[in-house]
Amino acid sequence: MNITTENAFFEIRKQIQKIEKFSFQYSHNLKKNYGITGPQIGLLKAIARNNGKPISMTELARVVGAHITTVEGMVNRLLKIRFVKKQKNKNDKRVVELTITEEGKKVIKKAPLGAMGQLYYNLKKIPEKEAKQIYKSIVRLAELCGASDIEFD
Repeated sequence: MNITTENAFFEIRKQIQKIEKFSFQYSHNLKKNYGITGPQIGLLKAIARNNGKPISMTELARVVGAHITTVEGMVNRLLKIRFVKKQKNKNDKRVVELTITEEGKKVIKKAPLGAMGQLYYNLKKIPEKEAKQIYKSIVRLAELCGASDIEFD
């Protein structure tokens, strides 16, 4: 398709809607088939990447780029379905640490990658120059939407 200033908005919106639709369908299928949401699978994978060592809630929030209260809510749901275990740190009882259970490991092995998971792995496969170009374009898109000043923690 030939993109012009006249049709750019509609074509960009269409691509964003495709990503949103894919993410919605992915999350719906995950919930239906595995009893877990896309963001929860992301948390499980982050915990699993800690090589069997416990990870603190604070560190987990930092790794996944989410606010600690958001992570706490998702972790509580993962605890209920027994995909993670939590325990107090041996040296500092104020620190809560998490590990993935065998059941949690089974789920992340079976569950397909979502949009962000695919983006993560596919960005590693493209030339760095192309990844930087995509980044610059998405930053510019955020600016054009008026979202560049939004804080993200």
